[in-house]
Amino acid sequence: MLHVDSIKINNSISFWDNLNHIEKILGKPDSVIREPFDCGSLHDSIGVFYDSLNMYYFKGACFATLKNKTHIFSIDFTKSNIMLNSQHITLDKMTRLRRMKKFPAAYGTLNEVVDKNTGKTYQFIYLFTDENSGDRWLVKFEEEKLISMRYMIDC
Repeated sequence: MLHVDSIKINNSISFWDNLNHIEKILGKPDSVIREPFDCGSLHDSIGVFYDSLNMYYFKGACFATLKNKTHIFSIDFTKSNIMLNSQHITLDKMTRLRRMKKFPAAYGTLNEVVDKNTGKTYQFIYLFTDENSGDRWLVKFEEEKLISMRYMIDC
């Protein structure tokens, strides 16, 4: 498991962080896009509904913001030297699939797909964030080399 409270990007940006802090570390975003929420709508603690999120893209990292709460949404390791650090593992563009054997439950979700157009082989695993939650990371490898991670929640 890779619990969200235990991870940081480049040892400085927490899973839940302040957008101003993220900008101090990574600079201004390359782009900001308002995207519909995949599950229809979200509501906050006072019952206000939201049907979209602001997505901030920074050199391979994407952060989702709803009101003043910002969290890591996805990382494209092919676009930068970003590292995702935790007490258990450091993930970066040099990470190989075999390192994920540290997480037997995740490794057990391994699926492999061959792109018929390019002939490239992709591997996917789900790395859960908590044993009591359906939240998870979709971790993607190309030819057994880490290329991306995306945070997913159950609808």
